[in-house]
Amino acid sequence: VFAQVYELPRSLSVRQAPAAIFSQARESMPIEEGLAAADFQELGNSKNAAWYLFAATYATLVDEYVSVFQSLRLKVSLMTMESLALGAAIIDERNPETTLVLDVGSRTTIASVFQNGALQESININIAGNAITASLAEKLKISQADAEQRKIASGLTAAPGDGAEMLIIQGQLQPPKDELLVFIKYFEKHHGQPINRVLL
Repeated sequence: VFAQVYELPRSLSVRQAPAAIFSQARESMPIEEGLAAADFQELGNSKNAAWYLFAATYATLVDEYVSVFQSLRLKVSLMTMESLALGAAIIDERNPETTLVLDVGSRTTIASVFQNGALQESININIAGNAITASLAEKLKISQADAEQRKIASGLTAAPGDGAEMLIIQGQLQPPKDELLVFIKYFEKHHGQPINRVLL
């Protein structure tokens, strides 16, 4: 999923806003327009500007999900991004703090920034739990199942012995850490405010 916040002048009418949002999105969206399913929502406005969250993904992916539910005789009335669903569950929209939510899954790590419960920016990092397990299995010459158990048992705590698991895990976490630092720097410069807290 590609997600981006765009700022538009308040002088644009409701009818003009969609064309202006999609025009800005074409410049940075990594999905060809003809292959995309996309939508937007207004996040807020001031006297002179309005901010919109734009999101897009591959239309074929959306069609696949809809087909699965239709085969179960279920009607799909809404599809949302994983980061928006997670934010709705754990972010208090009354809290004005700028919060970075890190959702470390099995295949990807999703980093999302929220302000007052609204998603501002989001990126996917293609390093997560499976990559850590695979690295442990390869470097320690053990099975995937053993590697998974050692990852869970040791984590980033030095276990008795040489601490090999911790060092391997740290090595796997360095690239996502570097990407996160770039993302945080970009957000803080672009939005002119710091990230106040991180939820893992």
